[in-house]
Amino acid sequence: MSRDDRRFRPASDDDDEYAVGDDYAPAPPPGSADPTDPPRATPPVSPSPERELPDPAAATEPAAPATPALPYATPIPIPPPGAATPPGGPPSGATPPAGPPSGAAPPGPSPYIPSPAGGPSPTRKRTSAQVGCAVAVAFFALMAVIVIVIGAIAGNGDGDDDAAATPPGVDSPPDLDVAWIRYTDDIAAGVPAVSNLLPTTDGSFGGDAVLDAGSTWLIRFGNSAGEGRLLVAVDPATGETAWETTFDDALDIVCDARAADATVICLSEGADGAYTGHVLDAATGTARTSWPAPGVTSVALIHLTGDGVIVVGDADPAPHARLAFLGLDGVERWSLDVADLENADLLFDDFLAQDFSDEPTLTMERTRWRDLPEGHVLLWSTPGVALIDTASGAVVVHECLRATAQGEAYYCVADDGVQRRGLDGSVVWTTPGVDLAFPADVGHHDPIAINDQAQLFAFDTETGTLGDVLYDVDPATDWLGPSALGNEEWTVVETPRTLVGVATGSTTAAWTYDATDRIWDTVLVGDAVVVDTSGTFVGLDAATGDVLWERGRSYDNTGYNVQGIGDDLVLSGLDGLTAYDLP
Repeated sequence: MSRDDRRFRPASDDDDEYAVGDDYAPAPPPGSADPTDPPRATPPVSPSPERELPDPAAATEPAAPATPALPYATPIPIPPPGAATPPGGPPSGATPPAGPPSGAAPPGPSPYIPSPAGGPSPTRKRTSAQVGCAVAVAFFALMAVIVIVIGAIAGNGDGDDDAAATPPGVDSPPDLDVAWIRYTDDIAAGVPAVSNLLPTTDGSFGGDAVLDAGSTWLIRFGNSAGEGRLLVAVDPATGETAWETTFDDALDIVCDARAADATVICLSEGADGAYTGHVLDAATGTARTSWPAPGVTSVALIHLTGDGVIVVGDADPAPHARLAFLGLDGVERWSLDVADLENADLLFDDFLAQDFSDEPTLTMERTRWRDLPEGHVLLWSTPGVALIDTASGAVVVHECLRATAQGEAYYCVADDGVQRRGLDGSVVWTTPGVDLAFPADVGHHDPIAINDQAQLFAFDTETGTLGDVLYDVDPATDWLGPSALGNEEWTVVETPRTLVGVATGSTTAAWTYDATDRIWDTVLVGDAVVVDTSGTFVGLDAATGDVLWERGRSYDNTGYNVQGIGDDLVLSGLDGLTAYDLP
């Protein structure tokens, strides 16, 4: 479960106009030997006992920040490379800091309420979308390394001395059974342009790496520039390749799928720069139809919805970008230039690119999709959203932080509080004085409020009234801020040591679960909530919070992203993917 963009925002002495984060040092460039306290863009993993990690004892305490340090942004010194660390964490006597460095200014009154107001492709010049995707690939790779180091240094995550996950004399649970493992080098053998599994199939920043297409799972492979070169469908039961395609050695491939009718839609770029649309059968890879797309001159990301596909082009330059809706027959239903929309500039930013390029380009950098009823789709690109009516082509752009969708509405953090908005983009109600928990990158769940006392609440979504306190968060240990995930039935709120379950539409907590170690990640898998707690997977009943099982985590080194697909648990990353058998 990825976090919202407040955690990614680079440090600046200037006020953050959109309140998406403060007091964060910029991420280091790829290959940097001295990363600072990293922003968290991808789910962290527990430290692998098989990996050699730097020695925390060699680290020096970072300088005090120039601006007040927030409780959930406590700097963690990252050790220099080269010193090995024994498996299981830092050497005896090395204790991670419990708070900001000496001399740091005390935190403000509310850490949670926002303030107002690689080289070019060898085959072609990289477009702004590919630059953005390349940034994402580099960013995810960097985060995968950094979170391992943080896990080793932090132990159980909050500076406690009792870092052992299993107390002396207590047997560790058996490892969760691995169903199968597939590595990028094996799957993509024979395709020289491929170097890694790409973070998403549809080109978005926050989509799924492994796409559920019903009888198969889709994964997209490409190069370090973020260009998709190979689409592979694997059998969920065995991991074996069901089919694969390069679309005649296309220069770029972007795909989306729908499990309900086993439909896969792809747009591929040929050697001549022309785009072709492909509608495939997800089970066999057989082309149901294909068609030229002469109106498409670039593709940043796509989204399959209803009877067509939304196609977003590259910034050319920002805020110019082509937005179109194509039927599955290839007929263009409508198109527009994003620059012609009011507030179009809210969809473009370059703050991630600033950390990886001396000449950053404005793009739709952190894109995520939300499906709404009646053919409406929300394109979330912080700090704004584009509400798209696919039938009419009407598009409304406005500021919306921490966009959270559920039912026939969506919710935003604005200057005056949390807003509920309808399918026409109008404000239905506003609840002042609260913020939203960080939403999941994919899926729907109820909005969860947090006030300036770090108390969590659920809304009466019809009126905006807050219910009883769900949980009191400790901002001194929750240095990232609470986050939420869920589905149509349940919303689960995650803090570093506690989960809170809330039934959809309810304003009271159905259950709480207190973990014995730091919670690194949480996903919904079937009727269970699966929690990754510092090397141990715990399965909870989604309705009651009761512990169903506990298993250790085998370290296969395929990646960092824990994902639930139906009743299956999958771990994916740049090097491949692993499927687990749940008890």
